[in-house]
Parts: sequence; structure tokens; C-alpha cells
Amino acid sequence: MKKTLLLILITIALSCELGYSQTKRVQVGDLYYNLSGMTASVAPSDEITKWGAGPSKYTKEVYLIPPHITYDGLEYEVIGIDKWAFSGYRRDMNGYLTIQGAIGSPAKMIILPPTIKRIGEAAFANCTNLTQMVIPPNVESLGEGSSDTYCSFYNTPLLRELIYLSSFAPQGWHATSKTYVPNPEYYIEPSTSVPDASILPIASTNGPWFKYSGKMPTLTMSNNLQNYNFESNIPSLKKMLVNMN
Repeated sequence: MKKTLLLILITIALSCELGYSQTKRVQVGDLYYNLSGMTASVAPSDEITKWGAGPSKYTKEVYLIPPHITYDGLEYEVIGIDKWAFSGYRRDMNGYLTIQGAIGSPAKMIILPPTIKRIGEAAFANCTNLTQMVIPPNVESLGEGSSDTYCSFYNTPLLRELIYLSSFAPQGWHATSKTYVPNPEYYIEPSTSVPDASILPIASTNGPWFKYSGKMPTLTMSNNLQNYNFESNIPSLKKMLVNMN
């Protein structure tokens, strides 16, 4: 009896563990998602299988990815963009699946929510109409691997502007013609880049330093992004009085 009960408990524990790790593919609005636990990640328009292949079916000009989705009465936080999400894929001459030569989404703009933490390999590959993207501050990693085809932005010839909002460079980050970052000192040696890549500050001041005099310094901030507005908050400085007695 004890052995039977123990076996039942082990079976239940294993079932719960496996159930938690499994993902479920669902459609919400214009996009497909993989659900895991209480989180969601944007999935390709076709499920990636050894038999499937074809162009991306995400054919809208603009995609606004929400920070949360609701499915079957439950809310999920959108934290990722999965591998090959917008890339499309095909079979090579040996029958292997590949994104090379595939037809990706024709979207001109894909807007990511601040909840995104990871972007999978070749997530936006072959998005040949994509012109710019803002990488949210919570993104910790972008797709990377042994070749440029793993890059999240493989074959995006019109992508001229990437804006990173994280104070520090995410793992596997990509640099394009105009790559705007909060602090260029923390964005060096990108994993992948285009030949004419440049790393530029989002905002510039009238000088790199100032001499503290006990008064609020006069700083001139210049916004280097033509299509965006930004706000800057300079903390107030108070002169400290030290009692030498």
C-alpha cells in the first residue's frame, strides 16, 4: 500500500513539473503566442515543424505588441519574441529548415512593449521593409550564434535606426547605421553589425563635466533623435555644510 501511494505521489509530481515546462501555442488578435506559466512570447505565424515551411503570414504594415494578453480568462505578461518570429522559413537543397532566402514579414514597424526581456535568434530576419526599432530597457539578450544568420536582424536592409533604452548593452546586441544608446561607453563591440555601423548617444550635453559651486549647474541637453521627444530630470544639488568644531 505504501509503495503504491509513493508511486502515485511521484507520478503527480512529475506531471506537475512537466505541465509547468510545457508551452501552449495560441492566437490572440493578429499574433500567435507561446504560453508558459503566466508569461507569453510572440511566436511565428506558422508553427515550426520538420514538415512546414513558407513565408511569414504576419503581413500588416505595423504591429503593436501588447505588454499583456488575455487568453481563456487568464492574463499573461508578454516577455519574449521567439526564434524566427517574423522571419518566415523554407527548406534548403538538403531538406533542412532555414531562414536564408525565406520571405519575412513586410511590416515597416514593429513596436515592442516595455515588458520584453528577450529577443530570439533571427526574430526579425528577412523583414526587408523594417526601418527602425526601439529596444525596451528590460531586454537582456538578443539572438546570437556562430554566424550572422542567428542575428535577430539578419537581412533587414532598410533598418537604419536602432534605439536601445537599457543603460547597459544587452547580450548579443546588434549595431546598425545609426545605433542610439543612453551611454556609448557601455555599448562597445556589438555581436553583429553592418559595415557602416555607428554608436551615438540618445542625448548630448553642452559639456562632459562641470565644476560644483553649490549652485544648480546650467546644462543644455540636445536630443539626437529626430522623431522622438525625451524628458530629462536633473536631481537638485544642495550645498553641504560641515561643522569642523
